[in-house]
Amino acid sequence: IGQNYRYDLWAESDDFIREVLDMEMSMLRDMGVNTIRLFNDIPPRWVTYIYENYGIYTAINHLFGRYGFEIDGVFIGNTDYGDPAMVQAILDDVRNTVEIYRDVPGVLMFLLGNENNYGLAWTSFEIEDVPEEVDDPRADMLYRAWCQGASVVSEADGNHPVAIVNGDTQYLDLVARYC
Repeated sequence: IGQNYRYDLWAESDDFIREVLDMEMSMLRDMGVNTIRLFNDIPPRWVTYIYENYGIYTAINHLFGRYGFEIDGVFIGNTDYGDPAMVQAILDDVRNTVEIYRDVPGVLMFLLGNENNYGLAWTSFEIEDVPEEVDDPRADMLYRAWCQGASVVSEADGNHPVAIVNGDTQYLDLVARYC
């Protein structure tokens, strides 16, 4: 309450985190939930805690530059998937994420992105109408990069599946071609 998207539960005390997880995960378990999606900022020990205490798996989600990306200490708000240096920085970060989580009990799979295809048209963090699929060369670059990301995950960890988090059914032709 009184916080925004910058709030970081994982920066709180262990006792507070445990209290929150015990309340939330018991409700999810009682609803029959067996898997949750969390971004790759959750400390691995809490993934294991959720799994061992509530039987709930976690899909670890790397945003894959959806809301910008930091390169060499500089945040770039608009991810250019046609920029080889930016794509390589994202792929390196994906590889690091996999190395952190691949042996963590409770990890079910890895996810890449968060409806990044909408970022081709949306220019803010606000919810807008679902954009129309257009013949956009940036889409081609995005799906090529996603394919590279999926390959990085598979090469670093052959025991967990990987998927992209695509918005809607847009660009299925590019998904089929590259991913």
